Amino acid sequence: MIRVAINGASGRMGRKFVDLVSHETDMKVVAALEAPGHPDLGRDAGEVAGIGPIGIALTNEWTERADVLIDFTAPAGTMARLDAAAAHGCALMIGTTGCTDEQKSR
Repeated sequence: MIRVAINGASGRMGRKFVDLVSHETDMKVVAALEAPGHPDLGRDAGEVAGIGPIGIALTNEWTERADVLIDFTAPAGTMARLDAAAAHGCALMIGTTGCTDEQKSR
């Protein structure tokens, strides 16, 4: 089972990934991440994505072990999760655009 964390889970692409991953038999959403103060924090990620509850609340805190972090946010959101991804030892799948050369090298 591939454990997936999704950064920006209530955004357009984040909701799509919550939907797609939730319907796979060999993948599971283990973390649905959002920025501090986001109005959807605490809501079920599946409900926000329009697929019904999946038992994973949107949170800013990343505590669950994941195999991969999917990130389609903004450069600041991506950079904010890099250290946590390294600490979790998980792969990154980044679709964020607009990163500076320095951010890309990091």
